[in-house]
Amino acid sequence: MADLGDEGFAKTQSLYALSVLSPHDVSEPDTRNLLGPDPTSIHPPAGTPPSNPNHLPPRSFKRGKRRSTAARTLWQATTLLLFTGIPLVCGVIMYLVLYPHTNSMTDDGMSYCSTSTLDPDILVDLQLSFEQARIIDITWNIVLGRGIQGIVAVIAYRLATQTLVRIGEVTPVPYDFFISAAFFPTSLTSILPFCAGMWGIKGWRPKAAVSWLVLTIILVLAVPLLFDAMTGYVQAQDYMAKLDEGWAPYWKWYVHVDYEDGPPYWNKTSEAWILPSSFADDPSNFACMPKVEEDDGLVSYRWGMSFAIFQATIFTLIAWGLGSWGLWMDARHNCQQQRKGRKLNKYSAIYDLGGAMKEEIGPNGGAYSGTEMAKALKKRDPVMYTLEESDDGTARLRLSTELGGKLRLSFDRAYK
Repeated sequence: MADLGDEGFAKTQSLYALSVLSPHDVSEPDTRNLLGPDPTSIHPPAGTPPSNPNHLPPRSFKRGKRRSTAARTLWQATTLLLFTGIPLVCGVIMYLVLYPHTNSMTDDGMSYCSTSTLDPDILVDLQLSFEQARIIDITWNIVLGRGIQGIVAVIAYRLATQTLVRIGEVTPVPYDFFISAAFFPTSLTSILPFCAGMWGIKGWRPKAAVSWLVLTIILVLAVPLLFDAMTGYVQAQDYMAKLDEGWAPYWKWYVHVDYEDGPPYWNKTSEAWILPSSFADDPSNFACMPKVEEDDGLVSYRWGMSFAIFQATIFTLIAWGLGSWGLWMDARHNCQQQRKGRKLNKYSAIYDLGGAMKEEIGPNGGAYSGTEMAKALKKRDPVMYTLEESDDGTARLRLSTELGGKLRLSFDRAYK
Protein backbone atom coordinates (compact mmCIF):
# COMPACT_ATOMS: atom_id res chain seq x y z
CA MET A 1 0.00 0.00 0.00
CA ALA A 2 1.37 3.31 -0.94
CA ASP A 3 2.04 5.77 1.80
CA LEU A 4 -0.84 8.29 1.70
CA GLY A 5 0.75 10.69 4.12
CA ASP A 6 -1.03 12.71 6.75
CA GLU A 7 -3.09 14.71 4.26
CA GLY A 8 -4.24 11.67 2.30
CA PHE A 9 -5.11 9.81 5.49
CA ALA A 10 -7.31 12.73 6.67
CA LYS A 11 -9.17 12.78 3.33
CA THR A 12 -9.75 9.03 3.54
CA GLN A 13 -11.17 9.33 7.05
CA SER A 14 -13.51 12.14 5.95
CA LEU A 15 -14.83 10.11 3.01
CA TYR A 16 -15.42 7.14 5.29
CA ALA A 17 -17.31 9.27 7.78
CA LEU A 18 -19.56 10.69 5.06
CA SER A 19 -20.27 7.23 3.69
CA VAL A 20 -21.62 5.84 6.96
CA LEU A 21 -23.68 8.80 8.11
CA SER A 22 -27.44 8.72 7.39
CA PRO A 23 -29.22 11.47 5.40
CA HIS A 24 -30.66 12.79 8.69
CA ASP A 25 -27.18 13.41 10.00
CA VAL A 26 -25.95 15.62 7.20
CA SER A 27 -28.24 18.08 5.43
CA GLU A 28 -27.62 20.39 2.55
CA PRO A 29 -28.04 24.11 3.28
CA ASP A 30 -31.47 25.48 2.37
CA THR A 31 -30.95 27.65 -0.70
CA ARG A 32 -34.20 29.52 0.05
CA ASN A 33 -32.64 31.13 3.12
CA LEU A 34 -31.14 34.36 1.82
CA LEU A 35 -30.09 35.27 5.32
CA GLY A 36 -27.72 32.29 5.44
CA PRO A 37 -27.83 28.51 5.75
CA ASP A 38 -29.16 26.75 8.82
CA PRO A 39 -26.09 25.94 10.94
CA THR A 40 -27.91 22.96 12.52
CA SER A 41 -26.95 19.92 10.51
CA ILE A 42 -28.00 17.12 12.84
CA HIS A 43 -31.72 16.68 13.55
CA PRO A 44 -33.13 14.51 16.33
CA PRO A 45 -35.33 11.62 15.20
CA ALA A 46 -39.09 12.14 15.12
CA GLY A 47 -40.88 11.46 18.36
CA THR A 48 -38.05 12.63 20.57
CA PRO A 49 -39.50 14.60 23.50
CA PRO A 50 -38.47 18.27 23.67
CA SER A 51 -35.31 18.96 25.61
CA ASN A 52 -36.92 22.01 27.23
CA PRO A 53 -39.63 20.97 29.71
CA ASN A 54 -41.30 24.37 29.23
CA HIS A 55 -42.17 23.59 25.61
CA LEU A 56 -45.78 22.79 24.85
CA PRO A 57 -46.29 19.11 24.00
CA PRO A 58 -48.26 17.96 20.93
CA ARG A 59 -51.95 17.50 21.57
CA SER A 60 -55.26 17.01 19.80
CA PHE A 61 -58.00 19.61 19.51
CA LYS A 62 -60.48 19.76 22.35
CA ARG A 63 -63.97 18.67 21.54
CA GLY A 64 -66.57 21.25 22.45
CA LYS A 65 -70.01 20.50 23.72
CA ARG A 66 -72.29 19.68 20.82
CA ARG A 67 -75.13 22.17 20.59
CA SER A 68 -78.67 21.33 19.66
CA THR A 69 -80.30 22.82 16.59
CA ALA A 70 -82.29 25.23 18.77
CA ALA A 71 -79.12 26.34 20.59
CA ARG A 72 -77.27 26.94 17.31
CA THR A 73 -80.20 28.90 15.93
CA LEU A 74 -80.35 31.02 19.08
CA TRP A 75 -76.61 31.66 18.90
CA GLN A 76 -76.84 32.72 15.24
CA ALA A 77 -79.72 35.05 16.04
CA THR A 78 -77.73 36.54 18.92
CA THR A 79 -74.72 37.24 16.72
CA LEU A 80 -77.00 38.76 14.07
CA LEU A 81 -78.43 41.06 16.73
CA LEU A 82 -74.89 41.98 17.77
CA PHE A 83 -73.92 42.96 14.23
CA THR A 84 -77.11 44.89 13.49
CA GLY A 85 -77.84 46.13 17.01
CA ILE A 86 -75.62 49.22 16.76
CA PRO A 87 -77.97 51.19 14.49
CA LEU A 88 -80.96 49.91 16.43
CA VAL A 89 -79.47 51.26 19.66
CA CYS A 90 -78.91 54.61 17.96
CA GLY A 91 -82.54 54.70 16.90
CA VAL A 92 -83.75 53.84 20.41
CA ILE A 93 -81.54 56.55 21.95
CA MET A 94 -82.89 59.12 19.53
CA TYR A 95 -86.50 58.13 20.14
CA LEU A 96 -86.37 57.85 23.95
CA VAL A 97 -84.01 60.72 24.72
CA LEU A 98 -84.17 63.22 21.91
CA TYR A 99 -87.50 62.91 20.12
CA PRO A 100 -89.82 63.84 23.03
CA HIS A 101 -87.87 67.08 23.42
CA THR A 102 -87.53 68.00 19.75
CA ASN A 103 -89.50 69.63 17.02
CA SER A 104 -88.85 70.07 13.34
CA MET A 105 -87.74 73.29 11.71
CA THR A 106 -91.12 73.54 10.04
CA ASP A 107 -92.78 73.81 13.42
CA ASP A 108 -90.96 77.01 14.33
CA GLY A 109 -90.33 78.56 10.93
CA MET A 110 -86.58 77.90 10.86
CA SER A 111 -86.92 75.69 7.77
CA TYR A 112 -87.22 78.86 5.72
CA CYS A 113 -83.82 79.95 7.02
CA SER A 114 -82.11 76.67 6.15
CA THR A 115 -79.85 76.76 3.10
CA SER A 116 -79.24 72.99 2.71
CA THR A 117 -81.06 69.71 3.14
CA LEU A 118 -78.11 68.53 5.27
CA ASP A 119 -78.63 71.25 7.89
CA PRO A 120 -80.01 70.11 11.27
CA ASP A 121 -83.76 69.86 10.80
CA ILE A 122 -84.72 68.06 14.04
CA LEU A 123 -83.90 70.47 16.84
CA VAL A 124 -83.95 70.02 20.59
CA ASP A 125 -86.58 72.32 22.06
CA LEU A 126 -84.12 74.17 24.27
CA GLN A 127 -82.75 77.69 24.08
CA LEU A 128 -78.99 77.21 24.52
CA SER A 129 -76.03 79.48 24.76
CA PHE A 130 -73.16 78.97 22.33
CA GLU A 131 -71.08 77.22 25.02
CA GLN A 132 -73.91 74.84 25.95
CA ALA A 133 -74.61 73.92 22.32
CA ARG A 134 -70.91 73.37 21.72
CA ILE A 135 -70.53 71.09 24.76
CA ILE A 136 -73.53 68.98 23.73
CA ASP A 137 -72.14 68.59 20.21
CA ILE A 138 -68.66 67.58 21.44
CA THR A 139 -70.16 65.11 23.92
CA TRP A 140 -72.22 63.52 21.16
CA ASN A 141 -69.13 63.13 18.97
CA ILE A 142 -67.04 61.57 21.75
CA VAL A 143 -69.61 59.27 23.34
CA LEU A 144 -71.51 58.05 20.28
CA GLY A 145 -69.10 58.85 17.44
CA ARG A 146 -65.94 57.45 19.02
CA GLY A 147 -67.79 54.85 21.08
CA ILE A 148 -69.51 53.26 18.10
CA GLN A 149 -66.26 53.49 16.14
CA GLY A 150 -64.59 51.44 18.88
CA ILE A 151 -67.36 48.82 18.78
CA VAL A 152 -67.17 48.57 14.99
CA ALA A 153 -63.35 48.32 15.17
CA VAL A 154 -63.49 45.43 17.67
CA ILE A 155 -65.96 43.55 15.47
CA ALA A 156 -63.86 44.35 12.40
CA TYR A 157 -60.72 42.92 14.06
CA ARG A 158 -62.41 39.62 14.90
CA LEU A 159 -63.96 39.52 11.44
CA ALA A 160 -60.61 40.10 9.72
CA THR A 161 -58.70 37.46 11.70
CA GLN A 162 -61.37 34.80 11.13
CA THR A 163 -61.57 35.67 7.44
CA LEU A 164 -57.77 35.53 7.17
CA VAL A 165 -57.65 31.96 8.51
CA ARG A 166 -60.58 30.97 6.30
CA ILE A 167 -58.82 32.31 3.19
CA GLY A 168 -55.42 30.94 4.25
CA GLU A 169 -56.82 27.41 4.36
CA VAL A 170 -57.98 27.42 0.72
CA THR A 171 -55.55 29.69 -1.13
CA PRO A 172 -52.06 31.15 -0.60
CA VAL A 173 -51.85 34.75 0.61
CA PRO A 174 -48.91 37.20 0.44
CA TYR A 175 -46.93 37.98 3.58
CA ASP A 176 -47.99 41.65 3.56
CA PHE A 177 -51.63 40.61 3.38
CA PHE A 178 -51.26 38.20 6.30
CA ILE A 179 -49.47 40.78 8.45
CA SER A 180 -52.03 43.50 7.71
CA ALA A 181 -55.05 41.27 8.35
CA ALA A 182 -53.59 39.73 11.53
CA PHE A 183 -52.26 42.88 13.21
CA PHE A 184 -53.64 46.02 11.48
CA PRO A 185 -57.05 45.07 10.03
CA THR A 186 -58.63 48.47 10.74
CA SER A 187 -55.72 50.68 9.69
CA LEU A 188 -55.79 52.91 6.63
CA THR A 189 -52.37 51.56 5.65
CA SER A 190 -53.85 48.05 5.27
CA ILE A 191 -56.02 49.02 2.30
CA LEU A 192 -53.11 48.80 -0.14
CA PRO A 193 -51.94 45.29 0.98
CA PHE A 194 -55.55 44.12 0.93
CA CYS A 195 -56.10 45.38 -2.61
CA ALA A 196 -52.77 43.97 -3.78
CA GLY A 197 -53.48 40.63 -2.14
CA MET A 198 -56.98 40.49 -3.59
CA TRP A 199 -55.57 40.19 -7.11
CA GLY A 200 -53.15 37.46 -6.06
CA ILE A 201 -55.52 35.11 -4.25
CA LYS A 202 -57.64 32.60 -6.14
CA GLY A 203 -61.41 32.23 -6.14
CA TRP A 204 -64.21 34.77 -6.25
CA ARG A 205 -65.30 34.10 -2.67
CA PRO A 206 -61.91 35.01 -1.11
CA LYS A 207 -61.78 38.07 -3.37
CA ALA A 208 -65.26 39.14 -2.24
CA ALA A 209 -64.27 38.62 1.40
CA VAL A 210 -61.18 40.81 1.00
CA SER A 211 -63.26 43.48 -0.75
CA TRP A 212 -65.59 43.49 2.26
CA LEU A 213 -62.61 43.95 4.59
CA VAL A 214 -61.56 47.01 2.57
CA LEU A 215 -65.07 48.47 2.90
CA THR A 216 -64.93 47.71 6.64
CA ILE A 217 -61.75 49.76 7.04
CA ILE A 218 -63.40 52.68 5.25
CA LEU A 219 -66.46 52.39 7.50
CA VAL A 220 -64.38 52.30 10.69
CA LEU A 221 -62.64 55.51 9.65
CA ALA A 222 -65.90 57.14 8.49
CA VAL A 223 -68.07 56.45 11.56
CA PRO A 224 -66.86 59.50 13.59
CA LEU A 225 -67.26 61.72 10.52
CA LEU A 226 -70.82 60.51 9.95
CA PHE A 227 -71.84 61.12 13.56
CA ASP A 228 -70.13 64.50 13.53
CA ALA A 229 -71.90 65.53 10.34
CA MET A 230 -75.20 64.16 11.65
CA THR A 231 -75.53 66.77 14.39
CA GLY A 232 -74.86 70.46 14.76
CA TYR A 233 -76.07 73.66 16.31
CA VAL A 234 -77.66 76.63 14.59
CA GLN A 235 -78.46 80.13 15.67
CA ALA A 236 -82.11 80.46 16.58
CA GLN A 237 -83.78 82.59 13.93
CA ASP A 238 -87.24 83.84 13.06
CA TYR A 239 -88.57 84.06 9.53
CA MET A 240 -89.85 87.63 9.30
CA ALA A 241 -92.09 89.45 6.85
CA LYS A 242 -91.34 93.12 6.11
CA LEU A 243 -94.51 95.17 6.53
CA ASP A 244 -95.13 98.89 6.64
CA GLU A 245 -95.71 98.55 10.37
CA GLY A 246 -92.36 96.77 10.82
CA TRP A 247 -91.10 93.18 10.82
CA ALA A 248 -93.67 90.48 11.64
CA PRO A 249 -92.58 86.97 12.75
CA TYR A 250 -93.85 83.92 10.89
CA TRP A 251 -96.54 83.13 13.45
CA LYS A 252 -98.10 86.56 12.93
CA TRP A 253 -98.87 86.22 9.23
CA TYR A 254 -99.91 83.81 6.52
CA VAL A 255 -100.39 83.97 2.77
CA HIS A 256 -103.93 83.86 1.41
CA VAL A 257 -103.85 82.17 -2.00
CA ASP A 258 -107.15 83.68 -3.06
CA TYR A 259 -105.96 87.15 -2.18
CA GLU A 260 -103.75 87.76 -5.21
CA ASP A 261 -103.09 91.49 -5.07
CA GLY A 262 -103.44 94.28 -2.60
CA PRO A 263 -101.83 95.48 0.60
CA PRO A 264 -101.34 93.25 3.66
CA TYR A 265 -104.06 93.71 6.25
CA TRP A 266 -104.70 92.66 9.84
CA ASN A 267 -107.34 90.00 10.44
CA LYS A 268 -108.85 90.46 13.89
CA THR A 269 -110.46 87.00 13.87
CA SER A 270 -107.23 85.07 13.30
CA GLU A 271 -105.11 87.80 14.88
CA ALA A 272 -102.61 87.60 12.03
CA TRP A 273 -101.55 89.54 8.97
CA ILE A 274 -103.04 88.39 5.69
CA LEU A 275 -100.48 88.60 2.89
CA PRO A 276 -101.42 88.56 -0.78
CA SER A 277 -99.80 86.02 -3.07
CA SER A 278 -98.09 88.76 -5.03
CA PHE A 279 -96.40 89.93 -1.82
CA ALA A 280 -95.19 86.39 -1.07
CA ASP A 281 -93.70 86.03 -4.55
CA ASP A 282 -91.14 88.74 -3.81
CA PRO A 283 -88.30 87.23 -1.69
CA SER A 284 -87.09 90.71 -0.73
CA ASN A 285 -90.15 91.03 1.52
CA PHE A 286 -88.81 88.29 3.84
CA ALA A 287 -85.67 87.78 5.89
CA CYS A 288 -84.23 85.55 8.62
CA MET A 289 -83.31 87.43 11.76
CA PRO A 290 -81.60 86.21 14.95
CA LYS A 291 -84.06 85.34 17.66
CA VAL A 292 -83.33 87.44 20.73
CA GLU A 293 -84.45 86.19 24.12
CA GLU A 294 -86.78 88.58 25.90
CA ASP A 295 -85.36 88.01 29.39
CA ASP A 296 -81.67 88.68 28.73
CA GLY A 297 -81.58 90.05 25.18
CA LEU A 298 -79.03 87.41 24.07
CA VAL A 299 -79.07 85.35 20.90
CA SER A 300 -79.80 81.68 21.58
CA TYR A 301 -78.79 78.51 19.75
CA ARG A 302 -80.53 75.25 18.93
CA TRP A 303 -78.86 71.83 18.80
CA GLY A 304 -80.18 69.02 16.66
CA MET A 305 -79.48 66.59 13.86
CA SER A 306 -79.96 66.17 10.15
CA PHE A 307 -82.54 63.48 9.54
CA ALA A 308 -81.12 62.77 6.06
CA ILE A 309 -77.62 62.03 7.38
CA PHE A 310 -79.10 60.08 10.30
CA GLN A 311 -81.00 57.81 7.91
CA ALA A 312 -77.95 57.32 5.69
CA THR A 313 -75.78 56.40 8.69
CA ILE A 314 -78.30 53.94 10.14
CA PHE A 315 -78.89 52.18 6.81
CA THR A 316 -75.13 52.00 6.18
CA LEU A 317 -74.49 50.36 9.55
CA ILE A 318 -77.36 47.91 9.05
CA ALA A 319 -76.08 46.91 5.59
CA TRP A 320 -72.54 46.48 6.94
CA GLY A 321 -73.81 44.45 9.87
CA LEU A 322 -75.73 42.04 7.64
CA GLY A 323 -72.80 41.54 5.28
CA SER A 324 -70.31 41.10 8.11
CA TRP A 325 -72.60 38.61 9.82
CA GLY A 326 -72.67 36.51 6.66
CA LEU A 327 -68.87 36.60 6.41
CA TRP A 328 -68.61 35.71 10.09
CA MET A 329 -70.94 32.72 9.70
CA ASP A 330 -69.00 31.48 6.68
CA ALA A 331 -65.75 31.48 8.67
CA ARG A 332 -67.35 29.84 11.70
CA HIS A 333 -68.92 26.98 9.73
CA ASN A 334 -66.39 26.36 6.93
CA CYS A 335 -62.99 27.14 8.48
CA GLN A 336 -61.28 23.99 9.78
CA GLN A 337 -59.37 25.77 12.54
CA GLN A 338 -62.43 27.68 13.68
CA ARG A 339 -64.46 24.48 13.85
CA LYS A 340 -61.74 22.87 15.97
CA GLY A 341 -61.56 25.83 18.37
CA ARG A 342 -58.29 27.40 17.21
CA LYS A 343 -58.85 31.13 16.96
CA LEU A 344 -56.25 33.46 15.54
CA ASN A 345 -55.08 36.23 17.86
CA LYS A 346 -51.84 38.17 18.11
CA TYR A 347 -49.95 35.30 19.78
CA SER A 348 -51.01 32.54 17.39
CA ALA A 349 -50.45 34.91 14.46
CA ILE A 350 -46.88 35.60 15.63
CA TYR A 351 -46.28 31.86 16.05
CA ASP A 352 -47.60 31.00 12.59
CA LEU A 353 -45.92 33.90 10.84
CA GLY A 354 -42.60 33.44 12.66
CA GLY A 355 -42.40 29.78 11.64
CA ALA A 356 -43.07 30.62 7.99
CA MET A 357 -40.54 33.44 7.97
CA LYS A 358 -37.83 31.32 9.56
CA GLU A 359 -38.51 28.58 7.05
CA GLU A 360 -38.14 30.99 4.14
CA ILE A 361 -35.30 33.31 5.14
CA GLY A 362 -33.51 31.19 7.73
CA PRO A 363 -32.57 31.65 11.38
CA ASN A 364 -29.71 34.11 10.85
CA GLY A 365 -31.66 37.35 10.84
CA GLY A 366 -30.17 38.95 13.93
CA ALA A 367 -28.23 41.61 12.03
CA TYR A 368 -30.84 42.30 9.36
CA SER A 369 -33.29 45.17 9.52
CA GLY A 370 -37.01 44.77 9.13
CA THR A 371 -36.81 46.47 5.73
CA GLU A 372 -34.26 43.94 4.50
CA MET A 373 -36.40 41.06 5.74
CA ALA A 374 -39.46 42.56 4.03
CA LYS A 375 -37.56 42.77 0.73
CA ALA A 376 -36.49 39.14 1.08
CA LEU A 377 -40.06 38.02 1.80
CA LYS A 378 -41.44 39.89 -1.21
CA LYS A 379 -39.40 37.53 -3.39
CA ARG A 380 -40.96 34.47 -1.76
CA ASP A 381 -44.10 32.64 -2.73
CA PRO A 382 -47.32 33.32 -0.80
CA VAL A 383 -48.14 31.15 2.20
CA MET A 384 -51.11 29.06 3.28
CA TYR A 385 -51.97 26.68 6.12
CA THR A 386 -50.77 23.13 5.50
CA LEU A 387 -50.04 19.93 7.45
CA GLU A 388 -46.60 18.39 7.73
CA GLU A 389 -46.79 14.70 8.60
CA SER A 390 -44.39 13.25 11.19
CA ASP A 391 -43.11 9.70 11.59
CA ASP A 392 -44.56 9.48 15.10
CA GLY A 393 -48.13 9.86 13.84
CA THR A 394 -48.51 13.55 14.71
CA ALA A 395 -48.82 16.41 12.24
CA ARG A 396 -47.52 19.94 12.31
CA LEU A 397 -50.02 22.67 11.47
CA ARG A 398 -47.98 25.40 9.91
CA LEU A 399 -48.00 28.37 7.58
CA SER A 400 -45.87 27.48 4.58
CA THR A 401 -45.21 28.13 0.89
CA GLU A 402 -45.58 24.41 0.26
CA LEU A 403 -49.08 23.79 -1.07
CA GLY A 404 -50.73 20.85 0.62
CA GLY A 405 -54.21 20.86 -0.84
CA LYS A 406 -57.38 21.45 1.11
CA LEU A 407 -56.74 21.47 4.85
CA ARG A 408 -58.40 18.69 6.84
CA LEU A 409 -58.14 18.58 10.64
CA SER A 410 -59.33 15.88 13.00
CA PHE A 411 -60.10 15.58 16.70
CA ASP A 412 -58.55 12.09 16.74
CA ARG A 413 -54.89 12.96 16.23
CA ALA A 414 -52.26 15.14 17.88
CA TYR A 415 -50.84 18.25 16.27
CA LYS A 416 -47.62 20.14 16.85
